[in-house]
Amino acid sequence: MGNLRSVLIALGLVAILTSCVTDDGSEGGGLDSAMRSVSDGVAGLFGDTADPSINALVLAQSYIQDVDVDEVENVEALTDPNHVCDPTKKRPEADFKLGIEDIRETGYGTWPIKNAEKYLNQILDRIIACAPFDPVPATIVIAPQPQQNAHVHRDGLIEVSVESFTQNPQNENALAFMIAHEYSHILLRHYERGLATERRNKIFRTSMEVAFLADDILVSNGAEKKAADKMKSPMLVNRTMDVLFEHAWGRQDEHEADMLGLHLAALAGFNASIGAGQFFKDMERQPTMEDRVLALAEDKERIFGDAAKGGLTGGKKGILDVFKQAGQDAAQSLAVSLQDSHPSVEARQEILFKYDLAHGIEDLEYDRIDMGVGKQFPLADYKKVYSDAELQLSLKAFAAAKEVHDALGSVASLDELPDDISVSALESKARLGVSGRPWLENNAFGRVAFSSLREMQGKNDLAIVGFEKYAMKDPEVPLRVYENLFDRQLQAKKVKEAIKTFSKAEATFGSDNDILYPMRIKLAHAKGEDPTSLLAGCRLSADPRIARICRFWQQGGVPQS
Repeated sequence: MGNLRSVLIALGLVAILTSCVTDDGSEGGGLDSAMRSVSDGVAGLFGDTADPSINALVLAQSYIQDVDVDEVENVEALTDPNHVCDPTKKRPEADFKLGIEDIRETGYGTWPIKNAEKYLNQILDRIIACAPFDPVPATIVIAPQPQQNAHVHRDGLIEVSVESFTQNPQNENALAFMIAHEYSHILLRHYERGLATERRNKIFRTSMEVAFLADDILVSNGAEKKAADKMKSPMLVNRTMDVLFEHAWGRQDEHEADMLGLHLAALAGFNASIGAGQFFKDMERQPTMEDRVLALAEDKERIFGDAAKGGLTGGKKGILDVFKQAGQDAAQSLAVSLQDSHPSVEARQEILFKYDLAHGIEDLEYDRIDMGVGKQFPLADYKKVYSDAELQLSLKAFAAAKEVHDALGSVASLDELPDDISVSALESKARLGVSGRPWLENNAFGRVAFSSLREMQGKNDLAIVGFEKYAMKDPEVPLRVYENLFDRQLQAKKVKEAIKTFSKAEATFGSDNDILYPMRIKLAHAKGEDPTSLLAGCRLSADPRIARICRFWQQGGVPQS
């Protein structure tokens, strides 16, 4: 309760943060105080007590049986290195609707790359067959997410990023470790242990908004509404949301899943140590969560600086200096809290090394390979899986669309593109991002990028066509497609069409969905209705991001898009 109370105190400080901004733009210490509280709360709630001396199989059994580790029975049988795999073990049937809903609400949907998906589930089946536990519901889908990454949803749906498929022939072992890691989160019941994920996400969402107070500072300093609107570049908002909804477990959760995942992958006859090494090597090449947070703060600062230098007619002296402090200091503080709450690659490798030494995982791997576990559960040849035409087209489309996302996510207008990036080149990439297969034409990841480019080109009509003709044809339309189409329709004064789009989103995601609240308020505003009561109710939203948007709109007016 003490840890939770410190988090709630932190959230309370964040909620009253705006009252600390004075007329001259200074924070009076409120920002620093709030961020320190958030950092302390995160570190306290997600502290690391993982112990590599404890056998992860025994630890998992203790969670499954809800007993202490020293109360687990039949430990010798549970940890027997000669444990025989059982090919009759089958994954319990489940519809995984909750996981699909999560992906549709916070991501870009799934990609139907059948052979690659089948291959990943074959790896999962081998891990389940060789684990000394009863199988639990789990299945794997592929999603257009960057980096070698995966995460499990609350019903056992494991989402694997398309970029997890690399040309490296050792990638099979890296995929096996990654899948075993995610399956371990399920076995270890990390979702059930205090709903830590929900609390963490609320902390991250709130503190992310603290880091990006540019809109509030503009308003507090009497800046033009036009300048504040410039901050709302659609791709910059999307990029912020991609970080915002990142699924990241706490330190102890990650270490436990790493240790159990290493053990399960070894039992399944994979070179688990080599796979883990390759997985972490790939992770080291990728930007960390902290890097991404700081990069977003820099983007916001640069865009804000450009707006300030452009001559804000109502601006006050020192706006840029104020934002530098609010944006950079808060982002740095948040990065530290993320570092404290989530283990670094180096920390994860160190724990796994200790676990390997304590439990002889490397010897176990060779013993299991000699036992012929791999031959008992043959997999498709990885080189053939990687060279599959469907996967290759998907990887090319994803890489092209990602370039557009990255380029537009750092600018407020096409005039701000670096000299080495041309609009015509981005157009070519955007087209490639929706090419190759009929389903790729409709994919949300590519369409959001393409339509955002069109909107920045001043071709809002083409942006609307991109969503209506293609993205809305996807059988599982993600929420951000509804949001982007809705905003483009309002911008074009097509209120009737926007009403239809909102109705479809409400029917799909439920009228009580917090993310729909801003759409509902903007729609009322566009129809000439008084949104005051909606704004008041929205401020009580359980989602701090949505509550803050409503507070800002009460101060500066509801935007049209």
